[in-house]
Amino acid sequence: MRYFIRALTLGLFLCLGARDALGGDPPSNSGGITASFVVLGDNQLGKESIAPGNASSANVAQFRQTLKDIATLEPKPSHIFYTGDLVLNGADDRGETLAGRLEAWTKAYREWCRECGFEIPFVPVPGNKDVMRVILKDGQPIEVVNPYTYPVWVDWLKQSGFGRFGGNGPSADAPNPDLLAGDNGRLTYSFDDADGSHFILINTFTLNNQPEPPRGWIPYHWIAEDARKAEANPRVRHIFVFGHMPIRIAGLPFDPKGDNSILNSDTDPLAQQLQETLGGLAKFRGYFCGHLHLWDCSLLPESKDVWQVIGGMAGSKPIGRGAGAWQPPFFFGFNLVRIHPDGRVGVVSYRRPVPEPYYSTAPQPPASPQPEILLPRNGAKSPAQVEKQP
Repeated sequence: MRYFIRALTLGLFLCLGARDALGGDPPSNSGGITASFVVLGDNQLGKESIAPGNASSANVAQFRQTLKDIATLEPKPSHIFYTGDLVLNGADDRGETLAGRLEAWTKAYREWCRECGFEIPFVPVPGNKDVMRVILKDGQPIEVVNPYTYPVWVDWLKQSGFGRFGGNGPSADAPNPDLLAGDNGRLTYSFDDADGSHFILINTFTLNNQPEPPRGWIPYHWIAEDARKAEANPRVRHIFVFGHMPIRIAGLPFDPKGDNSILNSDTDPLAQQLQETLGGLAKFRGYFCGHLHLWDCSLLPESKDVWQVIGGMAGSKPIGRGAGAWQPPFFFGFNLVRIHPDGRVGVVSYRRPVPEPYYSTAPQPPASPQPEILLPRNGAKSPAQVEKQP
């Protein structure tokens, strides 16, 4: 673990340097774009931080203020994509804890939206805190796959209406190249919008049919086929991909265990395959994820075309203050993705300070927009070729 923290710190240092080279001018909050959507993730509180009566386990003050911030955006974003860790589960049960958390969260979310006076489609993917269970191994708590949580998540998507775009994902029917343990049509799926964007939602904790299902599994074959169809579709202008786990962490090798990024073992090089596939698509614009409670926008190592945006700063506990590159000031907030009339795609990070304690229930200040980063089309070979917003 100590080695991982040091290496991850180095990787983030490299990421931050690349990010700073891309800064543009502060964005305008109106006009000049043809479409936009919001991406955020990782809002659940730690067990020790959940106040009595907070059945949702959400960082309520942060999520409520984020929705107020979103309500001020012009034009109104088309979707809110949530990249996982919505609630705190981890229970070694048959999904009862997850069902209760999701029910409470949905009730609270609808109240917050009524307060803000808007209704924007909410599109979530599961994270490890949502669908994994915690057990003891050699006296230490570890997260492992819990098969009982997946049908609970799918039922919640149906009942809440948050799964309105799902249904076209992979099944376990033969030949089943992704080794799926059951139907995944609403866990990993894709859809198009009216503005020419194709969205691929990935469950990065896909349940496969091995005796001990590994962490970080994805249905790569289905994803690759879907992405290639979108690439060939003349109505599609942009391809965006979302998942909880990063493809990889810049500065570090691929993860052979799937603990902190998508699994990439000798027998199942899923992260590498995904990175190579996305890098070969002219219409691919970015992979958006969370899991790490921080913000970063990076060109992935050994890839000239795959940009990854980590946005796990919706309200979960920030990383410790002594971890090298993770130094104050920390911040909470969300990302706004903007599509310009000429086809350029920009990312604006909206940030507010982290209160003390981080789970404070006091009203929070509005988030402030940072300079827009313009993601290059595949084929722009270096960060130096990224144009700045005029």
